[in-house]
Amino acid sequence: MPSLPSVARDPQSQPNRHTSERGQVIAIFAGALLLFTLVAAMVIDLSWYWTNNLRMQRAADAAALAGVVFLPGDTTSAYAAARAEAAKNGFADGVGGVVVTPVQDSVNPRRLKVSISGPINTYFARVVGIPSWPARRDAKADFVLP
Repeated sequence: MPSLPSVARDPQSQPNRHTSERGQVIAIFAGALLLFTLVAAMVIDLSWYWTNNLRMQRAADAAALAGVVFLPGDTTSAYAAARAEAAKNGFADGVGGVVVTPVQDSVNPRRLKVSISGPINTYFARVVGIPSWPARRDAKADFVLP
C-alpha cells in the first residue's frame, strides 16, 4: 500500500477559529452589564417611590387623627392641627410642591378628610428626563365621643 504524501500546514493559510470569535464575549458581557445596571436603577427608583408613598400615607393618617379631635365645632383649629401634623412628618403645605388639604366631610361633620399630594423625586429616571413622579394619598378620621 502506497503511503500518502504528508501535507505541511501553513499556520497562516488556515483561519484560526479563536481569533475570529475573539470580541463576542466582550460585547455580550457589556450588553448584559448595561441591562443589569438599568434594571437595578429602575428597582431603586421604584423602591424610593414606594417608600415615599408610605411616608406620605402615614403623614396623611397622622394629620387626620390630629385634626379630627377639634370637630365638629372648630374647623379652623382642625385644619391648622392637620397641617401642622403633616409638616411635622415632612410634608409642609406649600413647600416643594406639596399640597395638604384638610376638609370636613359634608355628610358627617365629625369626619375629617386629609389629602396630601406632591412630587416624589427620582434618582436614575432623570437620565431619561423624568425628574419626579406625582403622588397623592388620602386619609379619613372620625371623631367618636366616649
